[in-house]
Amino acid sequence: MNEISGAIRITSKPWIRNNAEASSCIPSYSIFPPLGCSIIFPSTQPPPTTGFLKVETFQYITVSDGVKNTYTNLDGLTQFDSSVILNPNTVSYMNLFINGILQPFNVYKVSEGILTINSVQENGVPITLQFIRVLSN
Repeated sequence: MNEISGAIRITSKPWIRNNAEASSCIPSYSIFPPLGCSIIFPSTQPPPTTGFLKVETFQYITVSDGVKNTYTNLDGLTQFDSSVILNPNTVSYMNLFINGILQPFNVYKVSEGILTINSVQENGVPITLQFIRVLSN
């Protein structure tokens, strides 16, 4: 990973288009994309170094008590630097993870300071609500 202008850029080895291009200096773990699928696979050109978007991320972290399905800012775990539950209108998008598994949008509702999940989770199950805010340049 290279740091460029405060952003992280991840690069990878160029794809080998066919076995004729392979040589003994190419490691055996190189990946071969299917022929004719160059549109969905990375190009051999390096990515541009300008125009990166900057983002802010926050996460509200709590643990289910096995009884309730609504959580507030007071339920956040300060030992994990939990943020408050942000207003959904102030972020670009959100992700809810229950026991580490990404949840679909139709199983929860978020308003400022309140997270409501459609079902009660088992006692001790970790709940993480991730907020991502894409900043304008």
